[in-house]
Amino acid sequence: MDELIPIGELATRTRLSRKVLRLYGDRGLLASASIEGAGEVRRYGTDQIRRARLIGDHPHPPGPAP
Repeated sequence: MDELIPIGELATRTRLSRKVLRLYGDRGLLASASIEGAGEVRRYGTDQIRRARLIGDHPHPPGPAP
């Protein structure tokens, strides 16, 4: 596993919102590498950046209904 980064940094690097990244996690598409503390800070491996981008680039990414 590569370096762990918080969800905010993953959002910046992928241009996906934190909300969307959480949704992908809830749907089993992008599991966080760890969840820390009472505030449940999600951390991701830098190796997950590419996967998040691929999911986001899909023509019909899973997300909230329009």
